[in-house]
Amino acid sequence: MSSFALDQVTVASPASFVASLVKATPKPLQETVVLAYLHNDGCQHIDTYPVSSDWVEIVEAVQTTIRINTYEEVIICVYTNRGEDELPFKAQVQDLSAVIGDDIHVLDELLIDNNRFWSYMCDGCCDPEGNAFKTDPEPNNQITIDFTLEPIDETVIKKALELVHENVGVNSVRAWELLQQATDTTDQNVLAEFIALIQDVNVRDYVLIQIIQSSSIPVLVQTLVDITLRTPEPQQAQVAGMTAMSLHSTFAPIIAVSEMVKLVGDNSLGRLVQRAVEHDVPQKVARESLEAVIDEVQEKVQTALEAFENAGYIKDITVSESA
Repeated sequence: MSSFALDQVTVASPASFVASLVKATPKPLQETVVLAYLHNDGCQHIDTYPVSSDWVEIVEAVQTTIRINTYEEVIICVYTNRGEDELPFKAQVQDLSAVIGDDIHVLDELLIDNNRFWSYMCDGCCDPEGNAFKTDPEPNNQITIDFTLEPIDETVIKKALELVHENVGVNSVRAWELLQQATDTTDQNVLAEFIALIQDVNVRDYVLIQIIQSSSIPVLVQTLVDITLRTPEPQQAQVAGMTAMSLHSTFAPIIAVSEMVKLVGDNSLGRLVQRAVEHDVPQKVARESLEAVIDEVQEKVQTALEAFENAGYIKDITVSESA
């Protein structure tokens, strides 16, 4: 048996159900059979059993649950390694469905392995590689706003602006490298070059999509916050807009987003985030808007790099897909 945050479980689609189930569980589900009981289009109860259990006992337990309750539907899930060939535990799942099918509607039978799932009910209609699902990222609560940080010398930024390369691909890859360097240095030359490069919205967008795909989101976003607070006007507005978006799309506290919004001036991206905050637009909308343009932004940068390489300038710069 296990306790779940039932109010977080949604059944709109198999993908949303699996993703919400992962989020609602009090501990990672491994080698587990899950029975999710539904009533009035909502999940009312969940039971779990080790896959190593005697499946006859699982069937008996399920029958008892159905008999003493008024659930309308059930979803059967098996968390285990997919392996090769036939889905594991297929016979057991089908036998369970057959036994309880007269007493309750079996809405689906799912095998879940990491971030992919398969339906035991599928008869060759699904991708053999499984169906991918995504869970919401963990909230990014590790944000500090320090207004005492030393400003970057304006002459250093001016020099960096004068040296910006004309190729958006080169600039994008370089800016992403600089942000990662900046997590471990306060060198004004590094920070100034980064600030100069992301004044181009194409470079800015490339760095933003790298951040949301990174495994180091908290430290990267905190670094952006620090850079913003150290950036003098007029470049600060562009950095602040970018930082506000990075905070909002990584589920940072709204108070941190609001502090960055105060610095965006007329920056269009910053004003967009400001309106989202003022109208209580869910932060996942910001995240989804970035995810929606990942391929487009990556392709634009790759095309620019290839054009630069074809001109005989570079051989070893490639578009980063994640960090």
